[in-house]
Amino acid sequence: MKFRTKTKTSNHRVLKIILCVFFLLIFIFLTKPFWQKSIWNGKNRVSFVLESLSGKDPSDVRLAVFSYDPKLIQALFLIIPENTMLDVPFGYETYQASSVYKLGELDKKKGGGRLLDKSIENTFGIVLDGYYVFDVNAYQKLPQNKTEVIEFKKKYFSWSGLFSSMINVFNHQSIDTNFSYFDKLHLWNTLRRLRLDQIAVYDLDDMHLLTDTELADKSIVKIADKDLYDAFFDGYFYDSPIRAEKITIEIVNATDQERVASQFARLMEGAGANVIIKSTADKAEDYNCRLYLNAEKLKHSSIVAKLITIYKCSIASDSDKSSLHADIKVILGKGYLL
Repeated sequence: MKFRTKTKTSNHRVLKIILCVFFLLIFIFLTKPFWQKSIWNGKNRVSFVLESLSGKDPSDVRLAVFSYDPKLIQALFLIIPENTMLDVPFGYETYQASSVYKLGELDKKKGGGRLLDKSIENTFGIVLDGYYVFDVNAYQKLPQNKTEVIEFKKKYFSWSGLFSSMINVFNHQSIDTNFSYFDKLHLWNTLRRLRLDQIAVYDLDDMHLLTDTELADKSIVKIADKDLYDAFFDGYFYDSPIRAEKITIEIVNATDQERVASQFARLMEGAGANVIIKSTADKAEDYNCRLYLNAEKLKHSSIVAKLITIYKCSIASDSDKSSLHADIKVILGKGYLL
């Protein structure tokens, strides 16, 4: 009898442990967005791509880039036509903007949001902190002009729109984003406080920065004139703290592809960094991105924080300062392209 009692008690303990572990896993899964590391620190510029999708009409896609500089207290809303051709990374070449997210969803290692994010970066040279893709069942369609932007802000980013906004913030089933809940709340409060005159709205099509081109199937797509685009938006996406640091940067391409250093330099210069040297390494490296710093204090700079957070760079411990030609040497390895 004692043996049976002990066995029964042991079984109960094992069952309790299994149940505790089960509920703990459920709790971790449900609360993951709460303890997910925040992307935005509230001090540097934050920029991200927005896309609204419609399950009823797959072709009904709207895209935009939102960028906010907390030091200048100014925001920029850049409208991108859905038939704009984007330079898609990872060997995909060019695709219409409306198809990129869906293309990325077929590649589970990349994901739709990341592929869209990197495609916008490649095409327009904007350093993006992330992406926010949502179904129109969660929000209405993305605004396409200044009037619609004003209506969108009043509806979702005001005290009167607090209830509907909070429902959508926590409705992660219809939203794909790399922003944590705290990022969403922080951005909501930031947008709520922005005056309408502090939000500039630009439409690439209306600005004649895109050229209509007819494809073989007679469909019309838009090609970005990168020279005109860069000339017009020079300085518009500067990150004020990065610009103020005046840190010089050397970029080395240690991948097995061409023009990577030039493309990355365009991103860095668009963010306000001072790129003085671009070169190609004698051999390719397997790592993602490595930083060589000319001074210990550079570890705490805004540009290093951005490089680590967005591009997963690591600081080299074997830095030979005598061989550096700039304050920071950025070596891009093959992992950067994956």
